[in-house]
Amino acid sequence: MFRRIFSVVVLLLVLALILCTGCKKEELPEPAAVTIVTDKMTVHEFSGDVKQSIAVISGSARNDSSETLQSPSIEGYFYDKNGQLLGFASATTGSLAPGAIWNFTIEFQSPDAWKTVTYELSFSGDNQP
Repeated sequence: MFRRIFSVVVLLLVLALILCTGCKKEELPEPAAVTIVTDKMTVHEFSGDVKQSIAVISGSARNDSSETLQSPSIEGYFYDKNGQLLGFASATTGSLAPGAIWNFTIEFQSPDAWKTVTYELSFSGDNQP
C-alpha cells in the first residue's frame, strides 16, 4: 500500500515538472536606473522675528533605463557635523523618458537647516507598465 501511494506521489511530481518546463516565465521590469549627473548644496540663514534657514540641493539626473519612469522622485537627507539627520525633502517630476535629463531642486527649510554640512540623495520611481 505504501509503495502504491509513493508511486502515485512520484508520478504526480514528475507530471508537474514536465508541465512546468513549458511554463513561460514572467519577465520582471528592469530596475529603475537613474544617475545623478550633478549635485551641489547651498545654505542660507535668515534672521528676523522668526529665525529660519534653508538648505538647497540642485542638480541633474538622467534616466539610464530603457523604460519611461512615472513620478520619479529624488529625496535629499540633510545632516549636521555630527552626522545627525536634521531633516529631509524631495523633488518629483511627472515622468522621465529613457535618456532624458531632469534638473531638480530640493529645498529643506528649518530653523536648523543652516547646520547642514553634508547630505545624501536617493532615488525612487516606477517603470511604466
